[in-house]
Amino acid sequence: MKATRFFLLLLAGSAIWGCRTDAPPPSSAVYHWESTFAPTPEEQQWLDDQHINRIYLRLFDIDWDESLQEAVPVGVLQVPDSVATQTREIVPTFFLTNRSLEHLTTVQTDTLAMRLLRKARLKLRTQLGNPIVPEWQFDCDWTENARDRYFQFLETMNRELKKEGLSISVTIRLHQVKYYRRTGVPPVDRGMLMFYNMGELADPQTANSILDLHTASAYYFNFDTYPLPLDLALPLFRWGVVLRDGKMVRLLNGLSTPDLQDTSRFAFRDTTHVEVRKSTYLDGYFLYSGDEIRLEWVSAGLLQSAARDLARVLPRPPKWVSFYHLAPETIKHYSHEELETIFRLLEN
Repeated sequence: MKATRFFLLLLAGSAIWGCRTDAPPPSSAVYHWESTFAPTPEEQQWLDDQHINRIYLRLFDIDWDESLQEAVPVGVLQVPDSVATQTREIVPTFFLTNRSLEHLTTVQTDTLAMRLLRKARLKLRTQLGNPIVPEWQFDCDWTENARDRYFQFLETMNRELKKEGLSISVTIRLHQVKYYRRTGVPPVDRGMLMFYNMGELADPQTANSILDLHTASAYYFNFDTYPLPLDLALPLFRWGVVLRDGKMVRLLNGLSTPDLQDTSRFAFRDTTHVEVRKSTYLDGYFLYSGDEIRLEWVSAGLLQSAARDLARVLPRPPKWVSFYHLAPETIKHYSHEELETIFRLLEN
């Protein structure tokens, strides 16, 4: 009996190992979340160097308009006429607020889906030159109150997109995997695990709210039973958290150490905490003497440690690893070799 049990365990372990090693290596992608889509020559070169052939391109958000009493597109992506037709795959991506979903009726939910389809298709055709579109993606950290409408919206989108042979994916947070029996599983083809923004941004004691492996480890549950195949999004962005009297007052995106070298205005208390020595403008924002700036970023080494952890947690390698996000201040901090190591770690 013991020998039989040992053989079955060995066989099961071999099957799990084979599932990971037989899967193809992940392909690389990137998110674009800026307000204007006009990649610079340096960004185009970075895309080539990283062998990135897929861009998750945010077209617009959906939010609730109190005056109109309906969910409307906001923050619509601007595409200059000079932008060349895209040869890379484009995944149209949309962020939906919970408040926009919570206000909707059943009929309004289906209407929203159809309006979004029409607006997005028009933008893809007229401004982006009908790029290759294999998939659409929706981003929403849904609440219990918004879940039914969000899932109904996704069902409608899925039905319509399947007519064109397109797939649909959504963003997934760590808590939505650990507690998926409570939060529900979206009715889509794939999920994109957003492996960042996992700390308390406004807490003065937080060291790095972008990526904290100790915090993440508390959510390494149920990946083996989660019903959706998961891709992976990793952070390349950085920012400065401005604190005033112990309270967060602003985020300064893309801020890094070289931006704070003027010792007449700024004093480093350590490598990540900076005191404002005299009131001044920074990136168009006014800072007061005594304000504190907490610099947050993710080093290549921390990204590689995250990949090692995820290789142990995920039952199979992700099909796509997408970096967030494409911008001049993010791409210059990581070498090709450093990012390539992440893919090798996730294959194992």
